[in-house]
Amino acid sequence: GIRDIPCVAVQGSADMICPPGTAYELHKEWPEMKLKLVKGSGHSMYDPGIKSELIQATDSLRKLDE
Repeated sequence: GIRDIPCVAVQGSADMICPPGTAYELHKEWPEMKLKLVKGSGHSMYDPGIKSELIQATDSLRKLDE
């Protein structure tokens, strides 16, 4: 099932498009998913905090294949 798939969700705390509550709800149903909440960030992947967390998440998932 989906719970066996490695996942990292990166969520901006000030995201008005996809509010943080939706990420918390998903995490509640999929506790194996790592949730990274970026304080003060919005929805854009170009936000410095979001971008940094996305790079870290991608690197951590890539290491699973090594």
